Amino acid sequence: MPEGTSLVVRLEKPLSSASARAGDSFEGTLDEPIVVEGQTVAAQGTHVAGRVLDARRATGDQTPGYLRIALASVNIGGTTVPVDTSSIFVKAGSYPQRPSPTGIAPRESDDVVIPPDRHLIFRLIQAADFK
Repeated sequence: MPEGTSLVVRLEKPLSSASARAGDSFEGTLDEPIVVEGQTVAAQGTHVAGRVLDARRATGDQTPGYLRIALASVNIGGTTVPVDTSSIFVKAGSYPQRPSPTGIAPRESDDVVIPPDRHLIFRLIQAADFK
């Protein structure tokens, strides 16, 4: 797969700055197939693994929490293939909050949570051989 290839991922479980630490791993699946030159290299639902590069829990001095994550591997046909991807940085408050039915916006959390229903898009920063 060439450098720049997009990998669209969904997490299996939520990831939170309140509990994640640098070096932790996370699991997910491809939300879209990876297609290179018209051929499907990895199907939707393919298992992926990632790592937390950096994390900070929110502190009482109004410093919001954040997460920086990247993919580490894709499981192709039972073989774990290492990948080198761009990272995703998410800071508390970077997702828009919806007002409640009363019209009052809920208090913004000081920790960030990446839910399983959010699409995460990583890009290969180095070509990967999936053969």
